Amino acid sequence: MSEHYVYEGEYYVGMKHGWGRIDYNDGSSYIGNFKYDKCYGKGQFVDARGTIYSGNYFDNDDARGTITYWDKRFVGWWWDNIPTVGEMVYDNGEWYIGQLNKDGVWNGYGKLIQKSCTITGYWENDQYIGSVSINWKNSGTYDLDLIDDYVCVNY
Repeated sequence: MSEHYVYEGEYYVGMKHGWGRIDYNDGSSYIGNFKYDKCYGKGQFVDARGTIYSGNYFDNDDARGTITYWDKRFVGWWWDNIPTVGEMVYDNGEWYIGQLNKDGVWNGYGKLIQKSCTITGYWENDQYIGSVSINWKNSGTYDLDLIDDYVCVNY
């Protein structure tokens, strides 16, 4: 967010407090509740690219709600406008449920749900690592170990 902005709304002892709106010079904006100069409670932030962050804010940047990108939607917790834990729903029908890293990519324990299968396990930079379980919709569940870039199937 830009440092330069225009604020319209309620004040309490010289601080943004209550309902208000901020329009930043970079084209981003926030409309919602404030508490002692910080975004707090129900609100919506729209960044300069058009990404929409709607939800309940706690202490300015920590929030729970929905982030709507042009090609996907995230529902869960975010901090400093970065998704951390929740569900990422893609326009192609895939879902990822789990942890994400600071760049918003799959990182940690999670589950990828695709049309043909569900992959459950640990992820690093959008790739599964170590042991995973793949449940194929038409042929059962297989446990796999990824060791030195080789896949080992455990029946």
